[in-house]
Amino acid sequence: MLGMSLSSLLLPLLATDLDPLGILVGLVISTWFLLRIFLEIPAGIISDRVGRRKFFLIGVGLSVLDPFLWA
Repeated sequence: MLGMSLSSLLLPLLATDLDPLGILVGLVISTWFLLRIFLEIPAGIISDRVGRRKFFLIGVGLSVLDPFLWA
């Protein structure tokens, strides 16, 4: 939940910093929410089969590596 709240706060700030068209900002935010909705169900089923700990560790690892990959 923290990740979702954090990105909801940062998307408008990034949108004004990048200065795109308003419709593009809306499309990016809508697409992000729709993808999150449709990926939560399969992710829950897979995590029940594989185990939540592995997914948690993968998510934390990707969160740590993400700034280095985009820098």
